[in-house]
Amino acid sequence: MILIADSGSTKTEWVVLDAQGDAIDTFITKGFSPNSVSTLFIVNELKNSAPFMKAISFVQKIFFYGTGCSSPETNAIISDALKFFINETEIYIQNDLYASVHATAGSEAAIVCILGTGSNSCYFDGTTVHGDDFSLGYILGDEGSGSFMGKIILRDYFYNNMPDDLHKTFQLKYNLFRNDVIESIYRKERASEFLASFNPFIKEHISHAYCRQIVENSFQLFIKHFVLRFDNVASMPVHFTGSVAYNFKEILTDIVQKNNLQCRKIIASPMGELVKYIKKNLM
Repeated sequence: MILIADSGSTKTEWVVLDAQGDAIDTFITKGFSPNSVSTLFIVNELKNSAPFMKAISFVQKIFFYGTGCSSPETNAIISDALKFFINETEIYIQNDLYASVHATAGSEAAIVCILGTGSNSCYFDGTTVHGDDFSLGYILGDEGSGSFMGKIILRDYFYNNMPDDLHKTFQLKYNLFRNDVIESIYRKERASEFLASFNPFIKEHISHAYCRQIVENSFQLFIKHFVLRFDNVASMPVHFTGSVAYNFKEILTDIVQKNNLQCRKIIASPMGELVKYIKKNLM
């Protein structure tokens, strides 16, 4: 059997394939970004996943595509956790942008982007991925992402820069205290997930000019820093994966087109197409 994982900061989607490449199980665990969690954290989470524990002893190969998996050091955090359960299995670890490339671009040159809890982009020349080690993470970057928008709305709430009607609604919904927010962001693991957890509020109130402006400005910053950095970008399709891209796809399409770029595929998750790619090319 083959185990495939697509891991963001918030969640990891898993699919189990049989010997013929057909999906026989799917399940969700927490996200495992090696920049924010340890090998021990991953091991403990997987121990508590009944579907993972059921499948792992029968698995011959694992394909793990994860946010933050961009160096031997970060990849080792993931591989060491997986080897805890089964050491003889072939384990392949790549940046989650590769999953997005396989799901959207095929063999066509393109700019491929992720807009989820975090954000990133790369240039795919039809064979090889380039520039995938660009993102600075939720503290310094991640423009256009759920964590980036969450920072904006939290800051505006505590600085009293949010429109009065939304400020009251936000207060009633979350009842936040400054010290609790500081604790969640600066002292606990998975801070980016906490920040991104306020994205549903933005989506719920997207008809409000304030929320729409947050999304528009965030996407414009993403295009500026993550897309326009590539040469000849105007001549190539631009693809997007991730929940934020999908949830705000009308606004995203508009921003991309205003930058005279070709907006093509926008999908919430690459997993469906990724399974097809692995079945065709890697089994």
